[in-house]
Amino acid sequence: MKNRMLGNYQKDHLFWGYLFILPTAVGLILLNIWPAIQTIILSFQRTIGFGNT
Repeated sequence: MKNRMLGNYQKDHLFWGYLFILPTAVGLILLNIWPAIQTIILSFQRTIGFGNT
């Protein structure tokens, strides 16, 4: 019985741990990783540049 209660206790801690990390992970993806992906995509596109060329 004690072993089963410890399992539920660990699952509860795991859930709350992921819940607290989730906003940081979402912020990291939106503010750091996504602009880096956009930069890589834009680097392969051909542009004319500025002014009359």
